[in-house]
Amino acid sequence: MCPVCHKPMVVFEIEGIEIDGTGLTDSTNTRGILVLKGMSTVGDIRIDSCIIHDLATNSGAVTWEGSFGIMDIQEAADKGPPMLITNNIIYNISNNINSGHTGGIVVGSRTTSYAYNNTIYNIHNEGPSDGGAAWGIYAKAWPSGTGNATVIAKNNYVGDVTAPYDSVHDCFDARDNGILTQSYNVSSDSTAAGTGSHTL
Repeated sequence: MCPVCHKPMVVFEIEGIEIDGTGLTDSTNTRGILVLKGMSTVGDIRIDSCIIHDLATNSGAVTWEGSFGIMDIQEAADKGPPMLITNNIIYNISNNINSGHTGGIVVGSRTTSYAYNNTIYNIHNEGPSDGGAAWGIYAKAWPSGTGNATVIAKNNYVGDVTAPYDSVHDCFDARDNGILTQSYNVSSDSTAAGTGSHTL
């Protein structure tokens, strides 16, 4: 876990680290990088060239969703600095309990943020007998659409996103006043959109 502290910052950068959840057991609310609410709008947050993989939620009840590679909890529009999420590889993220969502990258209600050149695959919300949605890159205004969330997503690959007990399992998505502006993305489903994007 790598929570970003509750304090104003000019620039906060996480670069070139590996977060490996292999071997975790009995884990709850498993996130690689968790960006918390309550930050100043000054500067930006940069997450670059990280490898985040093999994270699973296997027990307990979820808080703020389930397993995510990079998760941003920002609950008020324009209250947090923009995020720049670039050149990361995120894979094998799973939710193995009967509640909660899972995803590669989720960005909350803050100023316009950017997801460029990321590779995300094997994102699964497995149940075992029920369960929620799964996403690759996801813009969501917290809580329940009361803010605004805008993400510019460009030159990303997202593949193999599954949720057998939910109708939502999208490589790219935006909900609850989220806005996802895409170009030059590739997805294994039909959700890559915008100029130059392709589906496999």
